[in-house]
Amino acid sequence: MAPKKRAKRVNDQDAFSPPSTPSKRKAASAPEVEDPVLHLALDTGQQYLKAAYLFLYSDRPRTRDQQSASLVKRRSIVFDNHSTRMRSRVLYILDDTSETPKLRPLYGRELEDAIEDDARLEEDVIEFFKPLIFDEDMGGKDRASDQVTKLSRKFQELQHSTGTLNTQREFGGFDLLVDLLRYLYQTTIISISRDAEAPNLGLPRNLEEFRRWKAGNFRIRVALPVPAATTAAKTRLYRSAAEAAGIPNPYPVSEAAAALAFHVATTGKPSLHKTLAIVDIGASTADLEVDTVVSSSPLELVQVVRSGTAWCGGRILNTECRTHVFEKWEQHKNTILQTLNDYQPNTWTWERLGMVIESKFEEVKKSFDGSQNKKLEIPGLPQIPTVGLIDRGFLTLNVNDLRIIHDSQLQRLFEFLNPIVNKFGPSDSGKGRIHELILAGGASNSPYIQSQIMAEYEGRGLQVKTSSPELLLDTTVAQGALLLLEENNIIKSRIIREGYFVVQHEEPSPEREYPRDAFHVSGHDNRGRVCVTKFLLRPNESVSTQLHESSIRGERILLFQEMDDDGTGWTVKEDFYRTSSIEEDGVWIGQPGLSFDELSPLSFKINEDDTRGFRRARARDRTDFYYHIEYEVKLILEGELMTFEFIVPRSGKFPGPSDCGPDPIVQRGTYNCAGDFELFPGERRPWVR
Repeated sequence: MAPKKRAKRVNDQDAFSPPSTPSKRKAASAPEVEDPVLHLALDTGQQYLKAAYLFLYSDRPRTRDQQSASLVKRRSIVFDNHSTRMRSRVLYILDDTSETPKLRPLYGRELEDAIEDDARLEEDVIEFFKPLIFDEDMGGKDRASDQVTKLSRKFQELQHSTGTLNTQREFGGFDLLVDLLRYLYQTTIISISRDAEAPNLGLPRNLEEFRRWKAGNFRIRVALPVPAATTAAKTRLYRSAAEAAGIPNPYPVSEAAAALAFHVATTGKPSLHKTLAIVDIGASTADLEVDTVVSSSPLELVQVVRSGTAWCGGRILNTECRTHVFEKWEQHKNTILQTLNDYQPNTWTWERLGMVIESKFEEVKKSFDGSQNKKLEIPGLPQIPTVGLIDRGFLTLNVNDLRIIHDSQLQRLFEFLNPIVNKFGPSDSGKGRIHELILAGGASNSPYIQSQIMAEYEGRGLQVKTSSPELLLDTTVAQGALLLLEENNIIKSRIIREGYFVVQHEEPSPEREYPRDAFHVSGHDNRGRVCVTKFLLRPNESVSTQLHESSIRGERILLFQEMDDDGTGWTVKEDFYRTSSIEEDGVWIGQPGLSFDELSPLSFKINEDDTRGFRRARARDRTDFYYHIEYEVKLILEGELMTFEFIVPRSGKFPGPSDCGPDPIVQRGTYNCAGDFELFPGERRPWVR
């Protein structure tokens, strides 16, 4: 039977349109002017916070010229430091102004003022904590981990003292993220309210108004850039943090995909079938995205390989500088600290000195081109020329020092990029060849980093470009995230990280061998079957971001004695799993070494009335009757919605491979998987054999 035509979906967002000019013809009632959709991008970078916004009156797909024109309407938030970026760091202080004392986070100007009043608070400032959230292995090694542990103890002591102890609750990276997102969201909303060109929508103008504010009738959508290789579990964590922070409609997007979309939309009409790779080098990570242009107007891209992330961002240079300098200073540690504390009594520790070195190096590294020495001004430093302390109050890093410091980051970066460049680079002819490598992100702003990447790859025939003028590099991801949120048709296909499969009992394939304990003997026919994987979506599979369909067929025995307790029929449960490591059908799930998560089963009901056309049979042991039915589970993935259909022919048997027969039994359920393929609420049980 030919498949039925799908009904055209009506998108309620199509109702949004710009106000029209009144007609001079026949008078008519004025059209109702809809409020715009407020699009936000909240970029919680490892080192800096950035945010951008756009009011959009129509969600219809637009031409590339319209896409580019809207770029000028996007605005970046200006923070209280009069910049479009603010350092991602926080200081928690005891707030005893209320009846119940609590720890209050300070950001921005409040934080700087507190440190200016007491320099010793610098050691309690928590920053560079992104690895605590996105990279568990790295998180335990980072200074931020120790600070969070210390803060957690302080938090529990406060709970004890106030009698508010809540089951020994600990303070961790998730809480840091919630507070940071809440601050960035409220700062962004308040900043937009002061934009003279923004629609008058009654946005709160200060923190007190924000606490009482309700969004009202207009909608808000929020893009949250995350590292490109963020796992689905970490993406879910990030979304949960955003929701806990009061952020409506959060949509995680790949930092690298955002940077690439922004680059292509702002650098002239791209060539069809041109493959572009972008490496977004931020403070913490380098993220890689490789896409091919399949349409230039409107702009449409297809992902070539799965996005990647490596922890080799610009902050590595700061920590390498600290390590390199401290190794030189080891024999003079006491002298250096004594001299500093003579200059500023009871202020300096070895830890604080390391933090100051990193902070000072952050500024000078940006202009290093490989040929000049750099000086870090730290008043109070002694004069010890043999270890770089040539002038009092200054640390001098010579060219050799600076190149050694940069080598570690560059080596990690090339190890990350080379496998993709080697596979898809200029030496590899044919479809998917990378034509350009684009550099984005604040850490790619360094002349030395740029020159070394160009030297590495342009000699191999790969053109290297920067993504935008220097001043825009810091906000590239935020602007691109807005574009992806605004134009959800740009990325036409994506390569998914995790696959989803059901488990079915099948008679063993002659091509596969299974151990004896893998077999399950069915009671109705005494034949041995094996529990094996059947995939609806495979890891690393390229799927359309608009509409993707897949289905599997199976068989089920409905024993009369296993009818539901209410006697109305049978509940069919299809065991459902998620994995990032298994890709084949027919894999015995009891095989040692497999890793997958067991999700809530797909549950469908077959009523007794539905069985009228089924053929009844008696079990071999003559103790029961049963129906032997065939069924199909179909997945329909439309953007962020997963719909599962359970289809059973009226006769219980399929007439043909693509035929369900007349008027089949169909049940369906739809699940929102925005950003991460989230399917079912409730507990998940990790299953690793």
